[in-house]
Amino acid sequence: MRIALVTETFLPATDGIVTRLTHTIRNLTQKGHEVRVFAPAGSVSSFSGVEVTSLPGFPYPFYPEKRFAWPLPALVKPLLDAKPDVIHAAGPIVLGMGAVLIAKRCHIPLVASYHTHLAVYAKRYNVPFLGPVSWFYLRNLHNLADVSLATSHAMVRELREHGFRRMRYWPRGLDHAAFQPQDSPEKKRAWSLRDDRFTLLYVGRIAHEKDLRTILEPMKLLPEAHLILVGDGPARAELTVDYASANVTFAGPLYGRDLAEAYASADLFVFPSVTETLGLVVMEAMASGLPVLAVKSEPTLELLKGERNGTWFDGADPSTFIAQVRALSQDVDRLTEMTAFGVLRAQRWNWDHATDELIRTYDAAIRLAKWKRARPERRMGGEPVCVE
Repeated sequence: MRIALVTETFLPATDGIVTRLTHTIRNLTQKGHEVRVFAPAGSVSSFSGVEVTSLPGFPYPFYPEKRFAWPLPALVKPLLDAKPDVIHAAGPIVLGMGAVLIAKRCHIPLVASYHTHLAVYAKRYNVPFLGPVSWFYLRNLHNLADVSLATSHAMVRELREHGFRRMRYWPRGLDHAAFQPQDSPEKKRAWSLRDDRFTLLYVGRIAHEKDLRTILEPMKLLPEAHLILVGDGPARAELTVDYASANVTFAGPLYGRDLAEAYASADLFVFPSVTETLGLVVMEAMASGLPVLAVKSEPTLELLKGERNGTWFDGADPSTFIAQVRALSQDVDRLTEMTAFGVLRAQRWNWDHATDELIRTYDAAIRLAKWKRARPERRMGGEPVCVE
């Protein structure tokens, strides 16, 4: 199968979307499928033997380190030259819009996957009027697809409530070779940022929609704890100035072995965001043997399944964060139980299964597109001509 993967973000950017796409590409090619990636300028030229076509791009207003690419006409020729059996628009917003329009114009089977909660981001950036506009725009884009995907059951339900049709769940995946519990207690002391205080870890974008102040502000009253934030983003400079202290460390982005060691070197993973469509870093923490303290959101509730491998605090009440951190730091038995259950639960998530389900979705989209083309009303007036 020839697959054209059109994405709004790709390497060298690092986020949950890119992580999912890179693992998916590896698995697709290993299973004998041909993949070609289309991404905004600044992306790598190839990945794992797969060609990446970069298209002219410009910075996003709220994310100057990320770029968007004009969808047309630059995308038309290279996308049609790839002669895809199916087009996959990953998180279509700008470039993905072009992929959707080309797929519909040329009757190419189309799958769209939802990754960025744009309508919720609008509230975080004080432009709430863009929320309804975002829902309208994304709903209409996704409803042009033969099949749409979401990466959690919670998001499938929410999107259906907002009028998204033909929704399917794209299962979670996890790199168990990279993220696993450390066997030796001495290894937990190896990371240079580790000290004797109860160590809290956040991994993810340093951005306002992640609600990081809900964990940074209470740290002023937790001198017995140490919060380490791993990642980068548009709010890092501002938050570093506002919360520079002896018990808060902005470690910057970490990758590979360094990131795995960061997970292994902490006592508790803290996750304040309620804007996630999945929460991949929560899964990585669980697989690494790290209990989770989070603000409740439907995708995170889905991951934690009660309080056996994690617990909750109220993002609007800093005292709940302080109380939970202090209680957990004194309850070794509960932390041990959370660790064991989290590792066990994480074992069911793997990229191979996730990719097999994606392939079945591609096949379903191809069958549905073929059925649509066969309907008499679709043949009236003749088929459109797609000029390369």
